[in-house]
Amino acid sequence: VTPAAIRFFNNEAGFSEANALALCSIGRSTKRADDPRYIGNKGIGWKSVFKITPRPQVHSRGFRLAFDATDASGLGYIVPRPAEPLTGWDGRGTVVVLPLEAGGGAALRELRVALSDLRPSLLLFLRQLRS
Repeated sequence: VTPAAIRFFNNEAGFSEANALALCSIGRSTKRADDPRYIGNKGIGWKSVFKITPRPQVHSRGFRLAFDATDASGLGYIVPRPAEPLTGWDGRGTVVVLPLEAGGGAALRELRVALSDLRPSLLLFLRQLRS
């Protein structure tokens, strides 16, 4: 977390083409609802990043996707575009970048409050979490 952006790193295998397409759609998840290894499968969870930033990015394998909710193209939905290469990333896993707008301190404060409100008992339900 920096004043300019929030970055999430995941050491998973990275996105496939189907994963990238699912991220850009609603209801086209690659995750099955009956698979206990995953949460979410309706395409709504990813959309929640727009509460933090209008310009999220995903860097995974060969995919570099940039979204812009402020695009005034009139299409009525957010179309991903190629993102600039991410500095300091070795290309492994997946990185989600949430750039903060100027004065983004409010979004950062909201996120910190939300994270501090998480109860330790939540860990009991995160079966895939490993130290």
